[in-house]
Amino acid sequence: MVQGDENSKNELERLNKFTFQIYSSPIVFNRYLDDRYKNEKGFNPNNFRLKVEGVWFNFSVLGEADTSKYIDFTDYIFKNDDPELVKSGKTKYFIAITVTTDEHKDCLKMDSFYRYVISDYLNDIRMGFKAY
Repeated sequence: MVQGDENSKNELERLNKFTFQIYSSPIVFNRYLDDRYKNEKGFNPNNFRLKVEGVWFNFSVLGEADTSKYIDFTDYIFKNDDPELVKSGKTKYFIAITVTTDEHKDCLKMDSFYRYVISDYLNDIRMGFKAY
């Protein structure tokens, strides 16, 4: 989770982001989302609206330029514990997802009523993509 900057004038920068690293191009992740939500009318893998536990949420998957400022610590964290996980030499990308309510409330804020429900849902998306 990457904390947003509440003082930023940019709305996107104010939002908290569910972030994870992948070893495939973000285009492959978009294809995964397209396949996962193929029955959702008008689905777009960059900005979409889904009902989770009976409530509608707005999801945004940020582009590579939006996530380029994040630092990759995976090699340092997992090198000794699980060398296979590191996959040294492979290009790594970041996926960052924001989630808001229809009232534009950040669902990933620490005090959000929806934080745990949405975090679990996003983790399910991540695990389904096998980004671990």
